[in-house]
Amino acid sequence: MIRDEGFRDFLVEIGGEVYGAGSRPDGGSWRVGINRPRAEAAPDEIYRVASLRDAAFATSGDYRNFFVRDGVRYSHVLDPRTGRPVANGVVSVSVLAPDCTLADGLATAVMVMGTEAGVILLERLPGVEGLVVVETKDGRLENHSTSGFRSEPPPG
Repeated sequence: MIRDEGFRDFLVEIGGEVYGAGSRPDGGSWRVGINRPRAEAAPDEIYRVASLRDAAFATSGDYRNFFVRDGVRYSHVLDPRTGRPVANGVVSVSVLAPDCTLADGLATAVMVMGTEAGVILLERLPGVEGLVVVETKDGRLENHSTSGFRSEPPPG
């Protein structure tokens, strides 16, 4: 609909998925912040910044929707193979893809698949890149990305 109205350059977000067409007014790529994947992080706290140009972007994570019972944290993301919450250390997956449906579906799928299998899958798909963030046992965040995924720390 936006293109039908004659717009070539735009950034739109609906329900957490983002699409960036063309470029910003200054000619640069659209920049989208990835939330810091911690339960205590504010919704506007930026962990990494990704660039978009004619691409969709989606992030799935377990740091907003979860519960703790008897000291164990349970994710809202379920592994369809077991019916149990995912517990593989992956706390956030961000995917760039040609459209929002694919980006969103892949982000959730990689949350379930885990780091190694997820990055391998994303590398095999044309026009798709991704960032998988894992929380280590000592609480550090580790980034694992496809070869073409480019992001940077937030400014400041």
